[in-house]
Amino acid sequence: MSKVFVISNKKNIGHNIEKVLDKNYTGYDVIYVKQDELYFELIKTYKPESILLEFNNIKDSSYDIYNNLKNNINTKKIPIIALIEKGANKRIKAKALECGIDAFLFYSNEIIHNENLKQKNVFFNHFLASTKDAIFITNQSGQCIFCNNSAKKIFDFDNNEYTKQELYKYIVPEKNQSEYFDVINKLEKLDDKSSQTIELIICKKNEVKLYLELNLSFFEYNGSRHLFWLIRNTTETKTKEIELKAAKEKAEQSDKLKKAFLANISHEIRTPMNAIVGFSQLLSTTNDAQKINTYTNYINKSSLSLLKLIEDIVSISQIESENVKLRINEYNINDILDLMFEDFNRKISSEQKKYLKLFLKKERENQKLIIKTDKVRFEQILSNLLNNAIKFTENGFIEFGYNIENKKIIFYVRDTGLGINKDKLGVIFNRFEKIEVSKTKLYGGTGLGLAISKNLVDMLGGEIWVESEVGSGSVFYFSLPTKPFDDKNNAVDFTNQKNLQYDFNGKTILVAEDAEYNYLLLEEITELANVKIIWAKNGVEAVDKIKNCPDIDLVLMDMKMPKMNGYEATMKIKEIKPNIPIIGQSAYVMTVERKKAIKAGCDDYLSKPIILETLLQTLYKYLNH
Repeated sequence: MSKVFVISNKKNIGHNIEKVLDKNYTGYDVIYVKQDELYFELIKTYKPESILLEFNNIKDSSYDIYNNLKNNINTKKIPIIALIEKGANKRIKAKALECGIDAFLFYSNEIIHNENLKQKNVFFNHFLASTKDAIFITNQSGQCIFCNNSAKKIFDFDNNEYTKQELYKYIVPEKNQSEYFDVINKLEKLDDKSSQTIELIICKKNEVKLYLELNLSFFEYNGSRHLFWLIRNTTETKTKEIELKAAKEKAEQSDKLKKAFLANISHEIRTPMNAIVGFSQLLSTTNDAQKINTYTNYINKSSLSLLKLIEDIVSISQIESENVKLRINEYNINDILDLMFEDFNRKISSEQKKYLKLFLKKERENQKLIIKTDKVRFEQILSNLLNNAIKFTENGFIEFGYNIENKKIIFYVRDTGLGINKDKLGVIFNRFEKIEVSKTKLYGGTGLGLAISKNLVDMLGGEIWVESEVGSGSVFYFSLPTKPFDDKNNAVDFTNQKNLQYDFNGKTILVAEDAEYNYLLLEEITELANVKIIWAKNGVEAVDKIKNCPDIDLVLMDMKMPKMNGYEATMKIKEIKPNIPIIGQSAYVMTVERKKAIKAGCDDYLSKPIILETLLQTLYKYLNH
């Protein structure tokens, strides 16, 4: 292997000599160093057969290097060839001859330039092939003379179809072509370093929408001006921008609706509270039985209205915090609908809507129709729809019931009320959305009922929708998934439950309640059922009463009490008397509180305010067995 030693301050000289030798000859090993490096030590190590020494100018250190090499015993016999650039000063060659140079090798900067250009072309080609951006180059006629792979992929180009016409006809949508020509005219007046950008939206053959950013600039090539197209696919970024903008607008709208809701809620709370406080004060000023009855009815009606409002707020809070837990069981749906028919008939009577009739239609009238669902949530959905129908229907009729279609049960509420504008049908299930249905009458409400119903239907795996026409009324539908219908006898039966006779004579109930007015309320209610009650003011007293009074049949346990809370008291009582029924009661209504109470040992759980009928039904459930 012949070793060639190159001494030059030009980095590319040695590299290019190595390439030339590799290309045309074999058996050469090229070592190159700068003139200021320790070339003597390297020559001694590598022992080259020849040395190529670059001469740059008259005062160049190359002459001193040459003399040093020739005067050194280790290098004086090695041939030294002068490297001189073509076109260099003739005196450089003359002086090299005077030194006694062995041979000359003339090189050209063009060779080095070409080599660099070749490297740049390799890099540029690699860039064009690997970039995700689409790149086109068009000539003065506007026809494409270059297209990279990314461009073909983005625009679904096969073969060379894009070369048949001017490129813009394939790339620029018709609606953007005027802007395209404006940009071209502007660029033609500017220098080649200028560029302009156009944003495009195109639909591919598969109808996928793409957002693109087209950057255009001119450049000179072979004496003519060409147009460089750089197209970046910004679909992902743009889609996120659109989503963020939509989310921002939705948040702003939600914030606006919430503010309106909070302003409205103040009115909705104060209206029934005004009636409750006012008529409660009036009760103490009269002995007239008719007036007392009227005032009491107003207080009851306002209390229920306030309770409904609170329940709606709690429900939407549970939904937003994803804290709604479903309690699925088998029910005879006909029983539930019959009881609801009685309730809402009474409601219509209490609101003195003499010209409004309520009808119930059941496709399977005389047989059990068993479905698996959450009874409380089912009643909540249907009650919201019926309450709305009563609110917005002054006369005519309201009909509710169900139809069976393809083993699918579809419930409905139909009314002959005011109806809803078609442009509002898409938003009525949104939270806090209240629709103005009349300019002559204000209707109360929070705007939460339909939003709650939709969320609950979704949770139960069903669908809800509406058909409506202004002046003709509305029909709200919702479907629930069910198993094949059957006539099983193990479903929970509610038939005639409201006609039960509550007489618990001989039974004793322990009421664990720290608030005296709550105890007095429970005392009055339980007196109606002929039951004996014992009062414990905290958890410690409740446990002691159980130890000392063996005749206690049931415990009504408030979960939040001093000294010992209801959870701890329940666990201790169950240790003493495992089979005694304990009914937890609390102003906390979240599902997690119910689960906590049941886990502590409670057999059932009631949320305050306690409804008389609900309490008596629950007592009947445990004291009658």
